Amino acid sequence: MGPGRSQGDEPLKDVLKHLWHILPAWALLVAISSGSFWALTALQDFPGSGAPPAVVMRAVLASTFLIACVLAYITLRSRWTGTQLVCAVFVVYFGVNTFVPISQAFLLVPGLMTPALGAVLTAHGFIVALTFSFALVLLTGRMWQPGPAAESARLHLPAGEWLWKLALSAGVSVGLYLLGQAVTRPYVSEFYGQAGLPPLGERVILQTGRALLLLAFVLPAIKMMKGGRWEAAVTVGLLLCILAGVTPLAMPTSVLPDRVRYLHMAEAGARDFVYGSLVGYLFSRQREGF
Repeated sequence: MGPGRSQGDEPLKDVLKHLWHILPAWALLVAISSGSFWALTALQDFPGSGAPPAVVMRAVLASTFLIACVLAYITLRSRWTGTQLVCAVFVVYFGVNTFVPISQAFLLVPGLMTPALGAVLTAHGFIVALTFSFALVLLTGRMWQPGPAAESARLHLPAGEWLWKLALSAGVSVGLYLLGQAVTRPYVSEFYGQAGLPPLGERVILQTGRALLLLAFVLPAIKMMKGGRWEAAVTVGLLLCILAGVTPLAMPTSVLPDRVRYLHMAEAGARDFVYGSLVGYLFSRQREGF
């Protein structure tokens, strides 16, 4: 038996058996996100979307569907159950979808992401992530398990291996960022010239920090997942693509023009998928017998 797979490990069967749970989870996420979002629009520091309600609702439906699907997958493919699983899903969801994007925006464009706006968006993300993580584990029947799950050897790596894998991951992330900047810069230079981006050297340092933060937040998903290295790689790639790259930019906003928003959504989604796939593959190595 190869490393990373166990007898009876059938990803498709795991997911199809509970596929119908995605619909109520999606409906719940739509309700939580919409309620929190429209409550925030009453606050003076919240800029609102400036888009018609129908456009906002389509963005909410599309982004929440993607989030519900990818989080349901890691929940159904997890070795963990109960509060341990709730905490893991919350860490991935809140960390990747709220904490990292808001921190990055605050440091890169402080003129657009003010402390007051960052605070209300963080509160929104925290409430949604905490409520949905608990509900998702409950809906998928993973809150209780008759016996203890077999522990995974993932992340049991020597210190030297941790160091070179962290360095490689950060280096690849910076390289992808610079490539994305080269492709998109001609189309967004006017907007960011007015917003006041920091120098390239500072942005590279911030991108390195972002890469390591994203890696830290997805480690619970890597640790808890069943299956082999390629499944982990694709899953983590999709997690970062959807949670860090696409959905944080899905909502129309008066702060970011649609042209700039769509371009960044495509660039960040592709970049984060490649980076996440690399991280998922590198850090899901296991010893033989697990």
